[in-house]
Amino acid sequence: MAKQQAKTSIDVKLVDGLDVDGTLTYSITVRKPKVKDLLNAERQSKGESDANVRFLANLTDLTPDQIGDLSLGDYRKLNEVLAGFLGEGDQT
Repeated sequence: MAKQQAKTSIDVKLVDGLDVDGTLTYSITVRKPKVKDLLNAERQSKGESDANVRFLANLTDLTPDQIGDLSLGDYRKLNEVLAGFLGEGDQT
């Protein structure tokens, strides 16, 4: 039986879109996190919510301000992908 290879990134389709450097985008790629990503986000943050925004920004190559401009629905979708990478979701 072949071993299933884990995904290293997932493309997330946005409902509301996001202005990224003057271009409206409806897809964001979230890469698989590493421990150092979490540590860097926590080190630079002012609280749990800020750490989560910085963590997602790092994993998507966006800025914290750009993550802050997401609709709450699209932000939730990114967090669901993150939870899947961390083994907290139903994603396979």
